[in-house]
Amino acid sequence: MKSKRAQEATTAAEDFLAVDDAPVEKKKRKRGDDEPTEVKRKKAKKAKEAKETKEKKNKKDKSKYNKETRKEKKNKRKDLQDLPEEDKEEENGHAAEADTKARQAPDVGDEKKDEKKDKKDKKDNKDKKDKKDKKDKKDKKDKKDKKDKKDKKDKKDKKDKKDKKDKKDKKDKKDKKDKKDKKDKKDKKDKKDKKDKKDKKDKKDKKDKKDKKDKKDKKDKKDKKDKKDKKDKKDKKDKKDKKDKKDKKDKKDKKDKKDKKDKKDKKDKKDKKDKKDKKDKKDKKDKKDKKDKKDKKDKKDKKDKKDKKDKKDKKDKKDKKDEKEKKDKKDKKEKKDKKDKKDKQDGSEPPKQDQHDGEKPEETAAAQGSGAQDARPSRFIVFVGNLPFTATASSIEAHFAALKPVSVRCLKNKDDDRPCRGIAFVEFADAGAMRTCLDRFHHSEFEGRRINVELTAGGGGKTAFRRDKIRDKNKKLDENRGKRIEKERAAKEEGGGARDEGHGGGIHPSRLARNPRLAG
Repeated sequence: MKSKRAQEATTAAEDFLAVDDAPVEKKKRKRGDDEPTEVKRKKAKKAKEAKETKEKKNKKDKSKYNKETRKEKKNKRKDLQDLPEEDKEEENGHAAEADTKARQAPDVGDEKKDEKKDKKDKKDNKDKKDKKDKKDKKDKKDKKDKKDKKDKKDKKDKKDKKDKKDKKDKKDKKDKKDKKDKKDKKDKKDKKDKKDKKDKKDKKDKKDKKDKKDKKDKKDKKDKKDKKDKKDKKDKKDKKDKKDKKDKKDKKDKKDKKDKKDKKDKKDKKDKKDKKDKKDKKDKKDKKDKKDKKDKKDKKDKKDKKDKKDKKDKKDKKDKKDEKEKKDKKDKKEKKDKKDKKDKQDGSEPPKQDQHDGEKPEETAAAQGSGAQDARPSRFIVFVGNLPFTATASSIEAHFAALKPVSVRCLKNKDDDRPCRGIAFVEFADAGAMRTCLDRFHHSEFEGRRINVELTAGGGGKTAFRRDKIRDKNKKLDENRGKRIEKERAAKEEGGGARDEGHGGGIHPSRLARNPRLAG
């Protein structure tokens, strides 16, 4: 950047330089060459005067540019002070150069050759300087590019090394973690295997102990029975001997005693046989009960899981419902409060709530249901429970065929393919057939299961009123059954065993199996 002074010096120097640098051409002959000498002199004189005026003017302009006012110098010094150090030095250098150029500027009277030479030298110096600057700039740029490339390469290498190191560290951590997980899994598996072996061993030991105990109990029972039999035989023998001795003394008493003894023996044999049968039945029943208990336990576990899930779902639904109800109550309360405030402002009391609004409609519905049921014609229906899942309406109707049931309705689950879910309703034509069914078919055998025959209430549903009604009916039924059993027993004792042994005096075999005292 050139200073103002340097620029002014260069412009002043250029004003004194010859402008016409074009090559000198050969002068052509003009028409003016043939003019007279006086005309030529006049023209030469005028040209000389014009040249002199021009030179004077140029000299005046040069002196004008070289002179500077104090104010301009002061401003230049001020501008130089405001610039930074590097720019100041550069500005001072340019100013000094401009001053030297201004001092060395040739006068107007110098030769044209010197002017052309200086101009050419300046131009050459400028070109060389420009080329040098361009070369320096290019070198600097190349160096900078090389440095940037090198820096980028170094950064990339560092990054690659770091990435490789991170990957290696991650891989090592992962391998360590996998090894640890494998070891933990192996330890858990070993612990589990040990625990399972121990449990199996404990179960086996318990089973062996139980088996030994059962064998010992059976053996003890058998030994007791053998001892009792031997004792009974010995007692019989002794009695017989005594009886023989006594018979010799009194034949008539002997005959009477013998008859009594025969009766007694028959009775004892029958009791023994009954006891033995009871024992066998009890053993079978115990085995069956164990199996049933196991099945029930499994079912109970499944049911408990299902119930827990259902309880959870119900609880969630209940919580949502409670939240909704609380919100509704709150809204109602707010509405009521607003209404009360409005009524108070109007000067009237809020209307009182009906005392019967909070009552539950369950009792009313139950009362209406009972009234409607009384209005209907009577139906004679019994509830049959504990049925096998393979039971069908036709098989149940065949079981109760002696009483000619009117209809049989076997209930089943919607999501299950089995024909029955273990319960059914059987309807009869009259009350007599229904009572006979309750007496004779309760606890009877149906496809290997003891079924329950009980009273029910019409209408369906699971209301508390209906459940209480069914419970009261069946409670009364059980009391009547107990009374009837007592009466039958008393009648049997009075009759002296005159009932038929095959049918127990008109009592169903299933009843006899359930109540052995009726057969005795």
